[in-house]
Amino acid sequence: MEIIFGSGRVLKAVGSASAIACSVTLYHRSLRSFLTDKAKQGPVSSLLYFTCNLLLIFPRLAALALFAYAQPCYIFAHFLCCWAVLFFLAWRCGTDFMDSSAGEWLYRATVGLIWYFSWFNVSAGRSVYRGVLYHAWMLLDLLLLCGLALWQTHKAPYVTGGVLSPDTVAVMGGVVVAVYASGLLVKVLYYQRFHPKLGDTKKPLQLAATGDFTDGGEEEDRGLGDTEVDSMEPPPVEMLTGGGEEEVGRVKRPVNRRMKHLAQNFYS
Repeated sequence: MEIIFGSGRVLKAVGSASAIACSVTLYHRSLRSFLTDKAKQGPVSSLLYFTCNLLLIFPRLAALALFAYAQPCYIFAHFLCCWAVLFFLAWRCGTDFMDSSAGEWLYRATVGLIWYFSWFNVSAGRSVYRGVLYHAWMLLDLLLLCGLALWQTHKAPYVTGGVLSPDTVAVMGGVVVAVYASGLLVKVLYYQRFHPKLGDTKKPLQLAATGDFTDGGEEEDRGLGDTEVDSMEPPPVEMLTGGGEEEVGRVKRPVNRRMKHLAQNFYS
Protein backbone atom coordinates (compact mmCIF):
# COMPACT_ATOMS: atom_id res chain seq x y z
CA MET A 1 0.00 0.00 0.00
CA GLU A 2 2.74 2.42 0.90
CA ILE A 3 4.42 1.69 -2.43
CA ILE A 4 1.46 3.24 -4.24
CA PHE A 5 0.38 6.01 -1.86
CA GLY A 6 3.57 6.86 0.01
CA SER A 7 5.13 10.28 -0.51
CA GLY A 8 7.23 10.45 -3.66
CA ARG A 9 6.48 6.87 -4.67
CA VAL A 10 3.78 7.38 -7.28
CA LEU A 11 6.42 7.71 -10.01
CA LYS A 12 7.83 4.33 -9.00
CA ALA A 13 4.40 2.77 -9.42
CA VAL A 14 4.02 4.41 -12.84
CA GLY A 15 7.49 3.15 -13.74
CA SER A 16 6.52 -0.40 -12.78
CA ALA A 17 3.34 -0.21 -14.85
CA SER A 18 5.37 1.21 -17.74
CA ALA A 19 7.78 -1.72 -17.54
CA ILE A 20 4.86 -4.17 -17.73
CA ALA A 21 3.31 -2.30 -20.66
CA CYS A 22 6.68 -2.23 -22.44
CA SER A 23 7.09 -5.98 -21.94
CA VAL A 24 3.61 -6.62 -23.36
CA THR A 25 4.38 -4.39 -26.37
CA LEU A 26 7.71 -6.08 -27.09
CA TYR A 27 6.12 -9.52 -26.73
CA HIS A 28 3.40 -8.77 -29.26
CA ARG A 29 5.92 -7.17 -31.63
CA SER A 30 7.93 -10.38 -31.49
CA LEU A 31 4.87 -12.37 -32.59
CA ARG A 32 5.16 -10.75 -36.04
CA SER A 33 8.17 -12.92 -36.83
CA PHE A 34 5.95 -16.02 -36.72
CA LEU A 35 3.60 -14.79 -39.45
CA THR A 36 4.45 -14.10 -43.07
CA ASP A 37 1.07 -12.77 -44.25
CA LYS A 38 1.00 -9.62 -42.18
CA ALA A 39 1.97 -5.98 -42.29
CA LYS A 40 4.90 -4.80 -40.24
CA GLN A 41 4.17 -3.01 -36.97
CA GLY A 42 5.78 0.40 -37.23
CA PRO A 43 7.11 2.62 -34.41
CA VAL A 44 3.93 4.71 -34.23
CA SER A 45 1.81 1.58 -33.94
CA SER A 46 4.07 0.21 -31.18
CA LEU A 47 4.05 3.50 -29.29
CA LEU A 48 0.27 3.71 -29.42
CA TYR A 49 -0.05 0.08 -28.32
CA PHE A 50 2.32 0.76 -25.40
CA THR A 51 0.31 3.84 -24.41
CA CYS A 52 -3.04 2.03 -24.37
CA ASN A 53 -1.55 -0.81 -22.31
CA LEU A 54 -0.07 1.65 -19.82
CA LEU A 55 -3.40 3.46 -19.50
CA LEU A 56 -5.19 0.14 -18.89
CA ILE A 57 -2.68 -1.63 -16.63
CA PHE A 58 -1.86 1.21 -14.23
CA PRO A 59 -5.53 1.94 -13.27
CA ARG A 60 -6.00 -1.78 -12.66
CA LEU A 61 -3.04 -1.87 -10.28
CA ALA A 62 -4.13 1.35 -8.58
CA ALA A 63 -7.70 0.09 -8.07
CA LEU A 64 -6.40 -3.14 -6.53
CA ALA A 65 -4.15 -1.09 -4.25
CA LEU A 66 -7.07 1.09 -3.15
CA PHE A 67 -9.16 -1.98 -2.40
CA ALA A 68 -6.29 -3.65 -0.52
CA TYR A 69 -5.86 -0.43 1.49
CA ALA A 70 -9.52 -0.38 2.55
CA GLN A 71 -10.34 -4.12 2.57
CA PRO A 72 -7.05 -6.02 3.06
CA CYS A 73 -8.82 -9.19 4.23
CA TYR A 74 -10.84 -9.54 1.02
CA ILE A 75 -8.25 -8.96 -1.72
CA PHE A 76 -7.55 -12.69 -2.08
CA ALA A 77 -11.28 -13.48 -2.23
CA HIS A 78 -11.66 -10.85 -4.95
CA PHE A 79 -8.83 -12.44 -6.93
CA LEU A 80 -10.40 -15.91 -6.73
CA CYS A 81 -13.86 -14.67 -7.76
CA CYS A 82 -12.55 -12.56 -10.64
CA TRP A 83 -10.21 -15.31 -11.81
CA ALA A 84 -13.11 -17.80 -11.84
CA VAL A 85 -15.10 -15.50 -14.15
CA LEU A 86 -12.12 -15.02 -16.45
CA PHE A 87 -11.39 -18.75 -16.45
CA PHE A 88 -15.00 -19.36 -17.52
CA LEU A 89 -14.60 -16.79 -20.30
CA ALA A 90 -11.41 -18.50 -21.52
CA TRP A 91 -13.28 -21.82 -21.60
CA ARG A 92 -16.15 -20.28 -23.56
CA CYS A 93 -13.66 -18.93 -26.10
CA GLY A 94 -12.99 -22.55 -27.10
CA THR A 95 -9.20 -22.51 -26.90
CA ASP A 96 -7.30 -25.32 -28.62
CA PHE A 97 -3.69 -24.48 -27.82
CA MET A 98 -2.48 -27.62 -26.02
CA ASP A 99 -2.32 -31.23 -27.23
CA SER A 100 -4.01 -32.79 -24.19
CA SER A 101 -7.23 -32.04 -22.34
CA ALA A 102 -5.44 -31.56 -19.02
CA GLY A 103 -2.93 -29.21 -20.63
CA GLU A 104 -5.73 -27.21 -22.22
CA TRP A 105 -7.47 -26.68 -18.86
CA LEU A 106 -4.14 -25.60 -17.35
CA TYR A 107 -3.66 -23.19 -20.24
CA ARG A 108 -7.13 -21.70 -19.67
CA ALA A 109 -6.38 -21.29 -15.98
CA THR A 110 -3.17 -19.46 -16.89
CA VAL A 111 -5.05 -17.25 -19.34
CA GLY A 112 -7.48 -16.31 -16.56
CA LEU A 113 -4.51 -15.29 -14.40
CA ILE A 114 -3.05 -13.09 -17.16
CA TRP A 115 -6.45 -11.58 -17.93
CA TYR A 116 -6.66 -10.46 -14.33
CA PHE A 117 -4.27 -7.69 -15.41
CA SER A 118 -4.20 -7.52 -19.22
CA TRP A 119 -6.22 -8.75 -22.21
CA PHE A 120 -5.02 -10.76 -25.19
CA ASN A 121 -6.95 -12.88 -27.68
CA VAL A 122 -6.67 -16.66 -27.28
CA SER A 123 -8.75 -18.17 -30.08
CA ALA A 124 -9.23 -17.68 -33.79
CA GLY A 125 -11.85 -15.39 -35.25
CA ARG A 126 -12.87 -11.80 -34.66
CA SER A 127 -12.00 -10.81 -31.14
CA VAL A 128 -13.91 -7.52 -30.92
CA TYR A 129 -16.88 -8.96 -29.01
CA ARG A 130 -14.64 -10.84 -26.58
CA GLY A 131 -12.58 -7.70 -26.02
CA VAL A 132 -15.68 -5.59 -25.41
CA LEU A 133 -17.01 -8.14 -22.93
CA TYR A 134 -13.66 -8.33 -21.13
CA HIS A 135 -13.19 -4.56 -20.82
CA ALA A 136 -16.80 -4.09 -19.73
CA TRP A 137 -16.15 -6.58 -16.94
CA MET A 138 -12.88 -4.84 -16.01
CA LEU A 139 -14.56 -1.44 -15.93
CA LEU A 140 -17.35 -2.80 -13.74
CA ASP A 141 -14.74 -4.37 -11.48
CA LEU A 142 -12.84 -1.08 -11.22
CA LEU A 143 -16.03 0.70 -10.17
CA LEU A 144 -16.70 -2.01 -7.60
CA LEU A 145 -13.17 -1.89 -6.16
CA CYS A 146 -13.09 1.89 -5.91
CA GLY A 147 -16.65 2.04 -4.57
CA LEU A 148 -15.92 -0.50 -1.82
CA ALA A 149 -12.74 1.37 -0.89
CA LEU A 150 -14.66 4.64 -0.60
CA TRP A 151 -17.47 2.98 1.39
CA GLN A 152 -14.99 1.45 3.81
CA THR A 153 -13.13 4.71 4.47
CA HIS A 154 -16.45 6.43 5.21
CA LYS A 155 -17.77 3.59 7.35
CA ALA A 156 -14.70 2.76 9.41
CA PRO A 157 -11.77 5.14 8.79
CA TYR A 158 -9.94 3.74 11.82
CA VAL A 159 -9.61 0.37 10.04
CA THR A 160 -7.49 1.95 7.31
CA GLY A 161 -5.35 3.90 9.75
CA GLY A 162 -6.52 7.27 8.46
CA VAL A 163 -3.74 7.47 5.84
CA LEU A 164 -6.21 8.55 3.17
CA SER A 165 -9.34 10.59 3.76
CA PRO A 166 -12.64 9.62 2.11
CA ASP A 167 -12.39 12.66 -0.17
CA THR A 168 -8.93 11.60 -1.31
CA VAL A 169 -10.13 8.07 -2.00
CA ALA A 170 -13.06 9.45 -4.00
CA VAL A 171 -10.78 11.61 -6.12
CA MET A 172 -8.34 8.75 -6.69
CA GLY A 173 -11.15 6.40 -7.63
CA GLY A 174 -12.48 8.90 -10.15
CA VAL A 175 -9.02 9.35 -11.67
CA VAL A 176 -8.57 5.56 -11.90
CA VAL A 177 -11.84 5.12 -13.82
CA ALA A 178 -11.13 8.14 -16.06
CA VAL A 179 -7.65 6.90 -16.96
CA TYR A 180 -8.99 3.43 -17.76
CA ALA A 181 -11.69 4.95 -19.98
CA SER A 182 -9.05 7.00 -21.80
CA GLY A 183 -7.02 3.81 -22.29
CA LEU A 184 -10.04 2.22 -23.94
CA LEU A 185 -10.35 5.17 -26.32
CA VAL A 186 -6.67 4.91 -27.25
CA LYS A 187 -7.10 1.16 -27.80
CA VAL A 188 -10.05 1.75 -30.14
CA LEU A 189 -7.94 4.24 -32.09
CA TYR A 190 -5.08 1.74 -32.26
CA TYR A 191 -7.24 -1.08 -33.62
CA GLN A 192 -9.03 1.23 -36.05
CA ARG A 193 -5.95 2.85 -37.58
CA PHE A 194 -2.68 1.21 -36.57
CA HIS A 195 -3.15 -2.50 -35.82
CA PRO A 196 -1.58 -4.74 -38.53
CA LYS A 197 -4.07 -7.40 -39.53
CA LEU A 198 -3.77 -10.69 -41.37
CA GLY A 199 -4.08 -10.20 -45.08
CA ASP A 200 -2.31 -6.82 -45.09
CA THR A 201 0.56 -8.55 -46.82
CA LYS A 202 3.94 -7.01 -47.28
CA LYS A 203 6.97 -8.86 -48.62
CA PRO A 204 7.23 -11.89 -46.37
CA LEU A 205 10.42 -12.55 -44.45
CA GLN A 206 12.25 -15.61 -45.64
CA LEU A 207 15.06 -17.57 -44.05
CA ALA A 208 17.98 -18.03 -46.37
CA ALA A 209 20.50 -20.85 -46.17
CA THR A 210 22.78 -18.60 -44.16
CA GLY A 211 20.12 -18.34 -41.44
CA ASP A 212 19.46 -14.65 -42.06
CA PHE A 213 16.01 -13.16 -42.55
CA THR A 214 15.49 -11.34 -45.83
CA ASP A 215 12.57 -9.72 -47.61
CA GLY A 216 13.83 -10.66 -51.09
CA GLY A 217 11.99 -10.39 -54.37
CA GLU A 218 9.46 -12.68 -55.98
CA GLU A 219 12.09 -14.88 -57.54
CA GLU A 220 13.49 -15.59 -54.07
CA ASP A 221 10.12 -16.18 -52.44
CA ARG A 222 8.60 -18.47 -55.08
CA GLY A 223 8.31 -22.04 -53.92
CA LEU A 224 9.27 -21.36 -50.32
CA GLY A 225 6.88 -21.74 -47.42
CA ASP A 226 6.74 -22.26 -43.67
CA THR A 227 7.69 -25.49 -41.95
CA GLU A 228 5.91 -25.77 -38.60
CA VAL A 229 7.92 -27.27 -35.75
CA ASP A 230 7.09 -27.86 -32.09
CA SER A 231 10.20 -26.20 -30.70
CA MET A 232 12.79 -23.66 -31.69
CA GLU A 233 15.25 -26.45 -32.57
CA PRO A 234 16.07 -26.49 -36.32
CA PRO A 235 14.07 -29.22 -38.14
CA PRO A 236 15.83 -31.84 -40.29
CA VAL A 237 17.37 -30.61 -43.54
CA GLU A 238 15.13 -32.81 -45.71
CA MET A 239 12.10 -31.33 -43.91
CA LEU A 240 13.33 -27.83 -44.69
CA THR A 241 14.33 -28.25 -48.34
CA GLY A 242 11.58 -30.61 -49.48
CA GLY A 243 14.19 -32.94 -50.94
CA GLY A 244 14.37 -31.45 -54.46
CA GLU A 245 17.65 -30.62 -56.16
CA GLU A 246 16.36 -27.21 -57.13
CA GLU A 247 15.98 -26.42 -53.43
CA VAL A 248 19.64 -27.13 -52.59
CA GLY A 249 21.14 -24.22 -50.70
CA ARG A 250 17.70 -22.77 -49.92
CA VAL A 251 15.46 -23.77 -47.04
CA LYS A 252 11.92 -23.25 -45.97
CA ARG A 253 11.42 -21.06 -42.97
CA PRO A 254 11.02 -22.97 -39.68
CA VAL A 255 8.17 -21.56 -37.60
CA ASN A 256 7.31 -22.63 -34.05
CA ARG A 257 3.80 -24.09 -34.24
CA ARG A 258 2.57 -22.84 -30.86
CA MET A 259 3.98 -19.35 -31.29
CA LYS A 260 2.46 -19.12 -34.76
CA HIS A 261 -0.88 -20.13 -33.25
CA LEU A 262 -0.59 -17.37 -30.63
CA ALA A 263 0.35 -14.84 -33.32
CA GLN A 264 -2.61 -15.80 -35.52
CA ASN A 265 -4.97 -15.32 -32.58
CA PHE A 266 -3.50 -11.96 -31.66
CA TYR A 267 -3.59 -10.59 -35.20
CA SER A 268 -7.05 -11.97 -36.03
